[in-house]
Amino acid sequence: MPSYLQEATKEFHSLGFLHLGQPLEFGGIDVSIQTLYAMTSLMTKFHLAWSLFPALTRSAIRLLNTYGTEELKKQYLPLMINGEASGTMCLTESSSGSDLSSLNTKAIP
Repeated sequence: MPSYLQEATKEFHSLGFLHLGQPLEFGGIDVSIQTLYAMTSLMTKFHLAWSLFPALTRSAIRLLNTYGTEELKKQYLPLMINGEASGTMCLTESSSGSDLSSLNTKAIP
């Protein structure tokens, strides 16, 4: 990651932006969905690819908070919300590797 994006990421976390809209019991801050969309819009204007880093973590937080055990939530959610850990997306598609645009799907009833 280029140094300017590393600095942006540090500032993003130090200002608590990832706390917005996250579970209160794990250090989150309750805000409206409109606030989150406004923040996301500003981030994508700064750098579209960089804005996906927090989006992946937000998705992982949502999944862990919805489906995780209490033990896993207590262990990982605070770390993810304060920026010490992050979420990611792993793809394994034999014909395309990690290139999302070359994935093929087919629905068979």
